[in-house]
Amino acid sequence: MANVIVTGGAKGIGKACAEYFLNQGDSVIVLDLDKEALDNLNQGKGKLVSIICDFSKDKEVKEAIEKGISEIGEIDVLVNNAGIQRYSTVTETTEEEWDLVMNVNLKSAFLCSKYALPSMQKKGKGAVINASSVQAFISQERVAPYTTSKTALLGLTRSIAVDYAPNIRCVAVCPGTVDTPMLRDAISNHCVPN
Repeated sequence: MANVIVTGGAKGIGKACAEYFLNQGDSVIVLDLDKEALDNLNQGKGKLVSIICDFSKDKEVKEAIEKGISEIGEIDVLVNNAGIQRYSTVTETTEEEWDLVMNVNLKSAFLCSKYALPSMQKKGKGAVINASSVQAFISQERVAPYTTSKTALLGLTRSIAVDYAPNIRCVAVCPGTVDTPMLRDAISNHCVPN
């Protein structure tokens, strides 16, 4: 059985990942800001540790991962899934929106990796899975902050893969459109171009 961290694991792709691992009987630390969604996770056969965490805050991430490790043990897998979308061009995007998207989509992966990798090094093995996007390669209109963050995540993935090989692997997955609450929100707000 594996010890796993999933960020943004209360909804969408992160929830599917967390529940998959839990159904396999793994121990899973789910980090998210949405307490209500965390409370509705299906524990399956595994051990679930739910922690409310703002991924953009170094101290919160460090404390959350330390707490999780104290409850389930050293980490085997980190799934950096937390992500948000904002629809705007470069000239429309405010500095606050830019920083928010970068913090959630990119900085969170850096901070979670920073504090989970030493645990994997203690075990002598592990895997980091970064949720990027097809938009890291081909962008749609009006997604400047999002596509930039997901492209930068590929660079972070390569850096981790090179620096921590061969015992710790790091890969990025780049899904296309997936039926998630984030997509439904975008559709309901007419933010998705035709």
